[in-house]
Amino acid sequence: MRKSLIIFLCAAALMMTGCSKNLASDVSKFIEADGRGYGQTYEKGLNEYNQTQFFKFQVKEAYRTETVGDFYLDSDDMEFLCVNVEVINTFDKEIPVGTYDFTVRWGDGEDDISYAESQDDGFGFDNYPEDTTLSVGKTAKGNVYFIVPKSAESLKLEYLEYYTDEFEGNTFIINLGNPAKQ
Repeated sequence: MRKSLIIFLCAAALMMTGCSKNLASDVSKFIEADGRGYGQTYEKGLNEYNQTQFFKFQVKEAYRTETVGDFYLDSDDMEFLCVNVEVINTFDKEIPVGTYDFTVRWGDGEDDISYAESQDDGFGFDNYPEDTTLSVGKTAKGNVYFIVPKSAESLKLEYLEYYTDEFEGNTFIINLGNPAKQ
């Protein structure tokens, strides 16, 4: 409590002396973090584990494909990306996990992102759970499908720590490179 009060008073003093908005924002974020990590990016490659606050995960395989079962895209510019993910709960409680945890990026623009495709109606095979609760020490694994541009050459699977109080923590990336087509 005393540490928080000191930080608050220092932040207030800095704000009253005309400090920049960035410094005030940084202090505010630090206080909101309450000991949680934030703002850092950790990158790994295929078959390497990335450790988050809640779980460790790796990508075992990634490939591009024109079709997934009976599903195909009606586009000359887009294709499916299959990412085989393994997640192990390393947290001290059960946690919700699902395909919604991951996105794929291929650039720095706001539109250079793809969200996991819904697995309704038998889409895909050997699928990662779309939404489940993972017990302590247990593993979830399977395929997650995305739609990406055929021209994208540097794909990255991304996970952003997101807490129940809507605090955004660190970002964890697995570099997929330019996966081959199957």
